[in-house]
Amino acid sequence: MKYVIFKRGELVVPVISSEDSIHALLGVGNGFKAVSAGFFYIDELGEVVIDESRIATSFRVKQYKQHDKRYLNYLIKGYTGHFFYDFEHICYPEVNE
Repeated sequence: MKYVIFKRGELVVPVISSEDSIHALLGVGNGFKAVSAGFFYIDELGEVVIDESRIATSFRVKQYKQHDKRYLNYLIKGYTGHFFYDFEHICYPEVNE
């Protein structure tokens, strides 16, 4: 599966799509910036595994494997609210406004 992680201020929004979609066409709204993108699969234990053998190039952002995995797991497992905030701006530091 493909993913893009967007961020606006402290809010982090992961978006998952099928292999057939184009990364660059994914979006969530005004003011959000793509901070990471890539590919992943779900292992036999139901955990996200970032596929480092494939790289998304359309957004020209680097992959943050550890942070991406955490936010994708939160999304897949149905977490809500404060789990999707980066109050300390440590997850995607280059994008801070």
